Amino acid sequence: MQLSSQKTLTLKFKSKKTFNSDFKDYFILEDYISTLKPNGDITSVFFNQEEELVIKTDNPAKIEYLRTWPDDAFEHGLIEVTKKNKFYLALHNVDTNFNIESTRSKMHLSETYQIDDVIRMVKKSTGQKLTVVKAVTGNKDKFNELTSNGYIKIGFSRIRVSAWKFEPRPDQCFNCQKFGHIASKCPSKTPVCLRCNGSHSHKNCKINDPKEYLCANCGGKHAACSKTCPELIKATQEKEKKVIAKISNQSNQTIKRVESSQQKLNQTFNPVNLIKFIIDLVKNLRGVTSSIHTDPRPLLKMINQNFGAQITNQIEQVLTTEPIEQDPLMSNIMEHENEQD
Repeated sequence: MQLSSQKTLTLKFKSKKTFNSDFKDYFILEDYISTLKPNGDITSVFFNQEEELVIKTDNPAKIEYLRTWPDDAFEHGLIEVTKKNKFYLALHNVDTNFNIESTRSKMHLSETYQIDDVIRMVKKSTGQKLTVVKAVTGNKDKFNELTSNGYIKIGFSRIRVSAWKFEPRPDQCFNCQKFGHIASKCPSKTPVCLRCNGSHSHKNCKINDPKEYLCANCGGKHAACSKTCPELIKATQEKEKKVIAKISNQSNQTIKRVESSQQKLNQTFNPVNLIKFIIDLVKNLRGVTSSIHTDPRPLLKMINQNFGAQITNQIEQVLTTEPIEQDPLMSNIMEHENEQD
């Protein structure tokens, strides 16, 4: 079985001090890397804008080899820039008059609960502040402690805490309100109102009574982003199918990669296992979606149960070798506070 395309794996390193400018010479960099890592199957090496050394390879078996460098590599030694797992929390009933994003508040949350960042949620259709706050921590033990306790304290007030619930949602353009693309890529120059279906932005809409809303997608009496909209429900179902297909395809491609490299599998690949895996995905889609962005172990456990340890290791490398440079999950848009109840 031959693989038509391979996944490029990326490693990033920082110097323990600074990189010598001589290494910015392409030939010097090539000669130096080739001397230290002659068998790395490296496809690309360069320095990015963050002054990080970026190394790419198509061979998952070389990842550990490329992670290990001499103590004096690049003169001062290297530190790998690793992906940091993030665990998301919902803080409930936080008074909208309280500035949860103030310096004092963030310092308290960081020092007391190891919460790294918070953001106040706003209502998608109106921009109104909501009492739900999204928080993130990089400490899994602290995440488990907070969700187990069920609350934190700010001043004398107890704030209810729960794990943030991720749901697959389709891309929606808030220029034309259609699904499948976002506003920055919208082909239409004429805005459509999220609330009343008028030819203006919802930011300029004079209608504030939800009873007067008119959906631009189905004609119903709700905002175009309402979870009750049949068109949004249909688009969400399509998104779920794509998520399942993508994860299943990644697993299948990994199987092909292992076979093409003539490695011996601990167990024979069985199509029934793939079907069972897809069924498990459907049953646990919300948890799997969250798992990909936070702690991948639940997903890896499912893969291991169906395909064995060797394939699980391949998938784990895909999930953990590419650092996240920004956090798109810290969006502050939602439609209803009860989405997190």
